Amino acid sequence: MQFCRLAFAITLLIIFTFQLSGQITLSSQAEVDAWDQSITVLTEDVIITGSDITNIDALSGLTDIASDLDIEANPNLTSIDGLSGLLDVSGRLNIQSNNGLTDIDVFQDLSDFTGIIQLQFNDGLEGIDGFLGLTSISGRLSLWNNEGLTNIDGLANVTDLSGRVLITGNDVLTSIEGFAGLTSFSGEIELTQNISLSNIDVFSNMTDLSGVLEIRNTTSITNIEALSNLTDVSGSLILDNLDAVTDIDPLLGLTDVTGNI
Repeated sequence: MQFCRLAFAITLLIIFTFQLSGQITLSSQAEVDAWDQSITVLTEDVIITGSDITNIDALSGLTDIASDLDIEANPNLTSIDGLSGLLDVSGRLNIQSNNGLTDIDVFQDLSDFTGIIQLQFNDGLEGIDGFLGLTSISGRLSLWNNEGLTNIDGLANVTDLSGRVLITGNDVLTSIEGFAGLTSFSGEIELTQNISLSNIDVFSNMTDLSGVLEIRNTTSITNIEALSNLTDVSGSLILDNLDAVTDIDPLLGLTDVTGNI
């Protein structure tokens, strides 16, 4: 009887812990392949991490991520085509430390998201062309420490930014032409410690800044001529630790500052 009570208590503890964490972990390709493909909306946190995982095709039925999906530390993962059916992200999609991924090219049907997408420490990642379907960002997109990322051209069709884009520590990122579709924005763009980024000309058509533009810790930027057409700052312009910039004459065109510089 005592053993039965103990077993029952352990069972209750396991159930309670699972409900508390709300988390499912898939740690092998076999477990990924066994995923219920009838699931269209993710309502529980899912972690996919395993040394033999090469694809997540079994998730092809997902259309909505309303919870957290973490795809991390899968050294042999070469494709995330299983996410090509996504229409909405209102939770968090974290793709981290998957060095076999060279491109993110699957989100063509994702036009907007209100949640969080994080791409970080994917050293083989060179491009994010899969975001070409995006026209609006009202959530948060973070590109952190992807050592092979050379451009953000996948953001070229974004014309509405009311959310936040953080691009930090991408050592070979030389181009941010992906922002070419933005002439103004109410959200936030943060560019930090991208040591190969020397050109911010993509902002040269911007005349008013109602959002936040933050450029920090980037010694490869030698001038801020791209900001010479700015006349109105009602948001925030933050230029910090740009050691190679010798003057701020391009800001002489400012006539109305009700925000912060």
